[in-house]
Amino acid sequence: MVTWNVPQGDTVIGYSISQQRQDGLMQRSIREVNTSSRWCVLWDLDEDTHYSVQVQSVGPHGDSQPSRAIHFRTLERSDHYPAGVLDHQMNRRWRAWA
Repeated sequence: MVTWNVPQGDTVIGYSISQQRQDGLMQRSIREVNTSSRWCVLWDLDEDTHYSVQVQSVGPHGDSQPSRAIHFRTLERSDHYPAGVLDHQMNRRWRAWA
């Protein structure tokens, strides 16, 4: 899951989330308009793979500059634990189990 804060002073009508594998084999763009959501669930992530994600706000006059890219690695599948994702929000990291 990716979360973000609402920019101050801007009229925001939605968000655009860009997800890319670090090896360049896959890129996905998710655009949510007419929403006040401040989170998005990433799906179809491969285990033990490096990704980057960026968020842009969508306003009546176009998109903002993309956020700083956040880099993360998904966990390896284990016999002891379910598959999980190492996630990143601002400077805090946590695990979300799938």
